[in-house]
Amino acid sequence: MVSLAVFVLLALFHVLIAQPARPSLFSTPFAFENLNSQPPYEYGPSIITENGVFYQFYCSPGSGDPNGAWDYIRMTTSTDGQNWTPPVVALSPQTPYETNSVCDPSVIKFHGVYFLYHTCINSNANPPDGYTNNRICLAVADSITGPYHPHPTPIIQDLNCPKDPNTAYCVGQPSAVAVNDTVYLFYTNQYPGDGGPNGGLVLLSVSQDGVNFKPANGRQNPSYPQRCVDVKYDLRHNQFIMVQGDVGGPNITWSVSEDGLHFAKYDTDFRINTNPNLPSGGTNNNPGIAGLPDGTMGDGMTWGWTSLCQIRYRLSNQHESKSSLWRHQQQPRNCRIAGWNHGRWNDMGMDFTLPN
Repeated sequence: MVSLAVFVLLALFHVLIAQPARPSLFSTPFAFENLNSQPPYEYGPSIITENGVFYQFYCSPGSGDPNGAWDYIRMTTSTDGQNWTPPVVALSPQTPYETNSVCDPSVIKFHGVYFLYHTCINSNANPPDGYTNNRICLAVADSITGPYHPHPTPIIQDLNCPKDPNTAYCVGQPSAVAVNDTVYLFYTNQYPGDGGPNGGLVLLSVSQDGVNFKPANGRQNPSYPQRCVDVKYDLRHNQFIMVQGDVGGPNITWSVSEDGLHFAKYDTDFRINTNPNLPSGGTNNNPGIAGLPDGTMGDGMTWGWTSLCQIRYRLSNQHESKSSLWRHQQQPRNCRIAGWNHGRWNDMGMDFTLPN
């Protein structure tokens, strides 16, 4: 009887740790934006604000790449959150581990240096170690606008995951936050058979220098059970906040955690209201939260866009700690809105509030 009581107590303790209290969330719509000279697709945004300028990095086509790369990372800027500069290439494949693609950027400023974490893959050009699936690579710069210089080798990988990218995604989609001289790097780890609706796990690795990472958990105890997330740290409430989008669906779910290891469970009842006037076929892909250069959320308003019939959000609480959530909604080509060729996109925003 004593053993059973101890077991029940331990089980309850685990549930309380693994399921942190979730604050309330409210939403209201607003706004339109003007975007210039878009490539055919943009997704996986990383957005930070610095010195009154908003910088957005995102995945885009590698059109014209001499080696046939699929994806480049581009950057666009804004001073008012509505009018954005024509994008420029921030990073193209440069190492033998990323010949096919650099994508899913996450940019933070750490110890005065800009770290651009990203998914990288070389699936057909004989990478040095013969592994041909996704992993996480790094490029660094002294200025947010670059130039970005690649680290010579991947920084996070799972060589036990099948190397055929047609069977599993494996490792990628990084989201970095710097808190108390530590970089927290959340990322996807997806094996065949991982459960849906957005199969794959979110794991966490940590680093004191931004380059050499140690795993904080593993597939047996992931931070979150669904992939395609972005994470920021709320300085007002001392908690991580995560947004997650099911690729192919319209929903964005959200969750919180005090330690980055135990997020409140995936639950589609905890979702952010999105544009009710989406064109037929509109779906979501890789949401992003805008914040300060180190990946935290502080005072002040940021604005942003991703792509195709976007939705924009403002995140705030009663202490006026604010950020923006950007979400890409992928459309069939025949569902793009009027004026697309002129760089104008219907951007319906949703305020949502996290009270104490």
